[in-house]
Amino acid sequence: MRHTRQWLRSVLGFYKLDPTGFIVGVAFYCFALTPSLIPRTAFLTGMIAGISFAVGYGVGILIELALSKAGIPTYIPKRYRHRFWLLLAVVAVTIWLAFGFMAAGWQNEVRKLVGRPTLEGFDLLTIWFWALVSGTISLLLARGVGRGHRWIRRQINRVIPRRVSVLFSLAITVTLGLLLLNGVLFHGFRTVSNNIFRAADGRTDNGVSQPASSFRSGSKASYVAWKSLGRQGRTFVGSGPSEKDLAKFRSADTVKMPIRIYVGADSAVTTKERAKLAVRELKRTGAFERKVLVVATPTGTGWLEPEAVDSLEYMWGGDTAIVATQYSYLPSWISFLVDQENAADTGRTLFEEIYNVWSQLPADQRPQLYAYGLSLGSFGSQAAFSGESDLANRVDGAIFVGSPNFSEPWRYFTDNRDSGSREILPVYKGGRTVRFAATATGLQTDGWQQPRILYLQHASDPVVLWGYNLIWHQPDWLKEPRGSDVTTRIRWYPFVTFLQVTIDQVLALDVPSGHGHDYSATMPDAWAALGTPSDWTPAKATELRSLISSYNK
Repeated sequence: MRHTRQWLRSVLGFYKLDPTGFIVGVAFYCFALTPSLIPRTAFLTGMIAGISFAVGYGVGILIELALSKAGIPTYIPKRYRHRFWLLLAVVAVTIWLAFGFMAAGWQNEVRKLVGRPTLEGFDLLTIWFWALVSGTISLLLARGVGRGHRWIRRQINRVIPRRVSVLFSLAITVTLGLLLLNGVLFHGFRTVSNNIFRAADGRTDNGVSQPASSFRSGSKASYVAWKSLGRQGRTFVGSGPSEKDLAKFRSADTVKMPIRIYVGADSAVTTKERAKLAVRELKRTGAFERKVLVVATPTGTGWLEPEAVDSLEYMWGGDTAIVATQYSYLPSWISFLVDQENAADTGRTLFEEIYNVWSQLPADQRPQLYAYGLSLGSFGSQAAFSGESDLANRVDGAIFVGSPNFSEPWRYFTDNRDSGSREILPVYKGGRTVRFAATATGLQTDGWQQPRILYLQHASDPVVLWGYNLIWHQPDWLKEPRGSDVTTRIRWYPFVTFLQVTIDQVLALDVPSGHGHDYSATMPDAWAALGTPSDWTPAKATELRSLISSYNK
């Protein structure tokens, strides 16, 4: 038994915990239990809390070192050490219990704001267990890095003075860490992820079959092979409203079969080749003779939101063409890390190839040209444009939905918003060309000149609000009045808020439409804001909203 206790002490190093580090770690743990944008599970709350404790512990160590350098004693005499730790443990447990019970109320408050049912209780044992697991692993990793740094410093001490060796050893440790992260781990993660999700990309969803219509990529008349489209590409071209569905909705015989063009990542080798293949498909199907042509950039896996594309086709009676090319097999949250440039390159290249053809057509004989993208697709679509003037000169309208924080020109419009407007809903140059909206009721067109550039974003969308600067900087959206679906209790804490919003991204779609990263119910009104057919009526608008809302039921 004694040997077991000694082993545990050596592994966990409990009695070697730094008091200042422990106190700051407890504070960070409590911060992690506070609410964020999206309601969290007990498991994720525990993981965040444990990692936050470890980070706080590290901060406490730095404080301890600073105090020591300043000559302020922090050492606890050995005879008082056990009493101190006992008292500290009692206080810590009391605080943990109090914050754990408060966390339950905070999470229910967030659930109410985003339209989720409240919970009767919150599994504190799950929080504590996963906090212990994640915190212990984080501390052990940190100690491993620390021991590695000390070993490097000892080796350097043999050849250069001790004072200089500290800087050299730190520089070497940081360099090796970055090489490990960016080299072995990054590329290893990317390779493994690509292999896993590429296999999934080869599947075909239930109920999806090769289209018979020549107006679809992947058909027998298409230049694009059905098998090369990828899972999401096959779903896109193999679904959507039929001519019969459109005729029933429009009550007219003038409807057309909507054109859906898609080029998969396996359809051609390079981004340029995929874009050129997409243009060939557009020409083959007569897409440049339709009323509306949408250049879309999909999400990481190649997915295009059905509510968005179907809304447009119903509104225009199928006199539309939508084109997209796949740039990744990975989900958007992974593509954020490893495929940002691919998304930008795809969006830019596809638009340029199409614009070169479209711009040569007579102005009165070419379709309205729209740009569209959701999430990482929004980032990719915007990469084709330098700013407001470029957008206004080259498209007839654009919808960018849930744009990631690093998107341009979104970043420019947000940073240069009119004085008095909030980061969560900026006003840029009085809304002359570019406007931001969160709901259908916010899509007022008064004074909004053509062409119209629309950004849809919710105050509770972590994809829009996440950024690395959350680690060390309080953003404007946490200084300003909160959005209607964001709790007033949310606060900024160094690193902790970054970690909370990072996890929120994983849960961003686990909320009803109108909150988080789900914009599906707003899409009919978003397209209507850009422009509608001459025979479009308020009654039809209401009917389309009801139809699209039924998709999530």
